[in-house]
Amino acid sequence: MYKMSKHLSLINFSNSILKRYGIDTFHDSIKEVDELLKNKKKIVVILCDGMGKYLLNIHKDVSKELLKHYFITISSTFPPTTVAATTALLSGKYPIETGYMAWSQPFNNFSFNLDIFPRRDSQTKVIVDPNLYEKEYPLYESIVSLINKKYKKNIARGIFEYPVDQQGPKNFDETLDRILKYAHQEEETFTYVYLQNPDHDSHDYGVDSVQVKNDIKIINDKISQFANENKDLTIILLADHGQINIESIILEDYPDVLKCIKYHPSFEPRSLNIKLKDDVNHKEFEKLFNSYFEKDFLLLTKDEVLKEEFFGYDVKNPYYSKFIGDYMAIAKTNKAIFVSKDEAHFVGHHGGPSKEEMEIDLLVFNK
Repeated sequence: MYKMSKHLSLINFSNSILKRYGIDTFHDSIKEVDELLKNKKKIVVILCDGMGKYLLNIHKDVSKELLKHYFITISSTFPPTTVAATTALLSGKYPIETGYMAWSQPFNNFSFNLDIFPRRDSQTKVIVDPNLYEKEYPLYESIVSLINKKYKKNIARGIFEYPVDQQGPKNFDETLDRILKYAHQEEETFTYVYLQNPDHDSHDYGVDSVQVKNDIKIINDKISQFANENKDLTIILLADHGQINIESIILEDYPDVLKCIKYHPSFEPRSLNIKLKDDVNHKEFEKLFNSYFEKDFLLLTKDEVLKEEFFGYDVKNPYYSKFIGDYMAIAKTNKAIFVSKDEAHFVGHHGGPSKEEMEIDLLVFNK
């Protein structure tokens, strides 16, 4: 099992950014990144969703220019998934601190699951109150906001592709144009950019697909040319997590297991959050679950999960432990657990603690 690094993760990278702008850090920064960012006037951080170290190396025939700019390898959050990982980067805090822990989280005492970013019921896909989460759980302040507050003007900006941002750029060229616009509005600037691929295509077609190869080729070619034409920009390219091809386990094929579970499981198919019915004997459930899945999943109690500090180190925050059910089933192989066949439409996925899902390369242009 590959655990989130305590000193070399997305959280530490984010704290290096805070340190560069003279803002008090929440956790350790990364010395190599601290040195890199010293005296840099125009910093651009581009996050390519799902483009972890593993994907770059699978497609090294089209990622040659990117790989030439390798700097260091860091780890994602646990679970390695967009909600937890991008929030960690934008906050400088662990998932246990922000409460942004996985794509789907139990809400209202486990009565339903909420897809955190789109603010919809995970099972019905109905959009709920967009402020539902914020009404009960405090928001974090983003590093963009903290930088602007420190400098008392908008030197930091975020760019999110459409449809994540309805006003966001609709293609790569528009994204690059907006980076240039923001980077040159002030003498000193910080720009954060979020790109949706190759994650989306990896889910649909698999990590070794032609579609993903094309995504990486476009990023390789466009960013290399852009960086070469704009030497005044220090560009750091990274991912939020990696991804692997999966094999699905369908819980409906195991009715004796499914009948023990009170609510639809949440979090991620490779790090499943399980709440049992009140009358289920926990030891009997453990024995039953392991009789089927012990080879592919590590079943941990809530206390074991919290003790292992999967969601953050040296942070005592029982408030967010309410999201964790009686057990978590954490993948040991390439398997993923879904309740029904309808849910199991993914070729690639992430959220498990494999090296392939957890490792992220920092690629730096114009050092």
